[in-house]
Amino acid sequence: MPKVSLKRKTDEFSIAFPTSPSLWKLARADELYKLDTLLEGGLYMARLDQFKDPREGALGRKTKSLLDKAPAYEKRYIIREYKNARRQSFASCWHRNDKDPSEYVWDEFGGKHNGFAIRTAPQKLRMAVGSVIACGAGYIGDVTYKNHDKQENRLRNILDAHFVVRDDFRDEEEVRFLIHTFGSHGQMLYGQEGPKGQLLRWRKRRTTPPVHECVGGYRRGTAILLGVDPKEFIEEIVVGKLVPRALFEDIERKASNAGILCRRE
Repeated sequence: MPKVSLKRKTDEFSIAFPTSPSLWKLARADELYKLDTLLEGGLYMARLDQFKDPREGALGRKTKSLLDKAPAYEKRYIIREYKNARRQSFASCWHRNDKDPSEYVWDEFGGKHNGFAIRTAPQKLRMAVGSVIACGAGYIGDVTYKNHDKQENRLRNILDAHFVVRDDFRDEEEVRFLIHTFGSHGQMLYGQEGPKGQLLRWRKRRTTPPVHECVGGYRRGTAILLGVDPKEFIEEIVVGKLVPRALFEDIERKASNAGILCRRE
């Protein structure tokens, strides 16, 4: 079954670097804590199995059909390995756009213009997380959108599935920074510190036989908080046109204190 690989060797995985000049992260006005976290030097990365799409990082129906000729125990094992790999991948998701964020992402993530947008660039993202990429545990690339019921994924590596998303989310136009903690490269992050303590920690899962896995050091293992320099990382903050004046002034003050440009949409 050459189309569905169990290979999870991170030194054999690669993805093309994004070409879009701008990356955006949007949030609603009542999610100001997300901006505060970044301005305090923390890049929040959620574990893939915490995303709202239950198929995130999993095998789609069409791809699973490639396994039908395999013995049942082998099919179950492969599907389980892809599912388990999601527990060891953490992502920071950004909207790519040459100009300002699209109307779709303002509506979906930015509170229909009652929110804010943080802009950076792919090169600045790479510089901010350079130590993780250098040790072979981090990857930056465009997400590919597919209809999982009709299109199969030609998976050379389990990590390929972590950059494929259902086409229902196509308008998000996502660029993803991914950390994978499996194997020697990911485990090089063990012992390193972030803004809220250790980046990773070991956890024993109650399986038969027991499995030890490297999970996030934040929010009970479901997230990683990676340290970044906000002044070098953030190019500007754009506040939505429907944000109340008082909140705009609060965001503007916080941005100014951090030496970051802030403007109203």
